[in-house]
Amino acid sequence: MAVSAVLTLEDAGTIVGHYGLRVVRAEPVDGGRVNSNFRLWTGEEESFFLRIYEQQCASAVQDELRLVRELEGAGVPTPAPLARVDGGWVCEHSGKPAAVFPWIRGEWICQRSVTPQLCRAVGTALARLHEASRVCQRAPPGRYDVQALRGRLDVVSATGTHELASAAAAVRRKLEVYAAVRDVGLPSGIIHGDLFRENVLWNGDSVAAMVDFECACCGPFAYDLMVSVLAWCYDSSFEWPFVRGMLEGYAAHRLLSRREIRALAVEGAVACLRFVTTRISDFSMHAGPAGPKRDYRRFLQRLAELEAGASQELANIATETRNAGETPAAQQEREP
Repeated sequence: MAVSAVLTLEDAGTIVGHYGLRVVRAEPVDGGRVNSNFRLWTGEEESFFLRIYEQQCASAVQDELRLVRELEGAGVPTPAPLARVDGGWVCEHSGKPAAVFPWIRGEWICQRSVTPQLCRAVGTALARLHEASRVCQRAPPGRYDVQALRGRLDVVSATGTHELASAAAAVRRKLEVYAAVRDVGLPSGIIHGDLFRENVLWNGDSVAAMVDFECACCGPFAYDLMVSVLAWCYDSSFEWPFVRGMLEGYAAHRLLSRREIRALAVEGAVACLRFVTTRISDFSMHAGPAGPKRDYRRFLQRLAELEAGASQELANIATETRNAGETPAAQQEREP
């Protein structure tokens, strides 16, 4: 959703005062789906980013900010939150937690601007995030695991329209099928969980920053990679040059195991069902006369293509990029 919180200049001044700053101007930043975001100027040139968390409690925000600070320290391109003068990170506005970040100069891109080269950069950034799991503390549990999705679908079934309740029932059946066959032994660690276009800032063809770690948690790397493939490499159908670019960028810093490659289809299906569910519960159930801002059926289309054979093409590309990234010694070990 767009900005929902009301923030006066006096409010902004109170918040940034905890960080030893003074504010001269505050403007909303549109584009957020859940939280309220603002740009705060402390002078003609210097500005900061303020996020007011609309759904998370203070302790959850504290965990997220700790993780982001660790990731930034590990070399992941993401801005670390500012520390308050008393050493804390979280403030409060109208009873909701808030945090201040450096303002990152960069641009968001639209779907028409996505290229294989940019997808390659996204894949590389995502692999670096996953590799940072080696040096960062364990991430918090996910807010959108299968059990949480079941709970959301229950709410839709009980309170949604007949159309949405029917959709929820169909999604629930699919979710149970795929949840039962997931490989619980996949390599796991810190994942972003929501690396869509609005969560990446660009400086030319380079990733300036990955932002919005509200969905970050401990989960399978293959699932997180599939979220990004579904987000960046699909328009009216899968764009295979984009998929190849993303997988090549990922493999340049972290090779997928063959076990992970075999799991891509199932993890991709679970990712589709995650976004179908949240788009129904967060958007379709609360849509106005103009309809929902995000249509859950877009991810049903992705799932249908995976089930119709796209998952095999995906696995073929993933295998090719893995083989290309293997050392000669590893390739000899595979030969009969």
